[in-house]
Amino acid sequence: MTVFIDEPPEREISHQMCEVRGWCTVPPFGSGRLRFQIGGTPVLFTSIRRPDVEAAYPREKTYGFVIQLDLSYYMLAIRDSALEIEALVGDADRTTVRFRVSPAALRTCMAAASGV
Repeated sequence: MTVFIDEPPEREISHQMCEVRGWCTVPPFGSGRLRFQIGGTPVLFTSIRRPDVEAAYPREKTYGFVIQLDLSYYMLAIRDSALEIEALVGDADRTTVRFRVSPAALRTCMAAASGV
């Protein structure tokens, strides 16, 4: 499986609320549905059709997706200013995508958690 991220640019999360947009390809023999998790916790997402990706990869299964991410829910999964989102299809195909979390986004989440 290959995962491509369209947004956020440079895979940098710069706000507490963030939209992750992208798509992935899976070999045609792959089976199962697309899902995401952070630190083992399932992440809700919206599937979107990507005709551009389907045309570019006609021999593979393609999935478009949008994740509405509230960083404050995943503070415990941030390590060294990075958050990893794992994409899975079926039981065997999995890929981890690493995002940089900006200091400003971390400060906002910490302030919200402490009630400041």
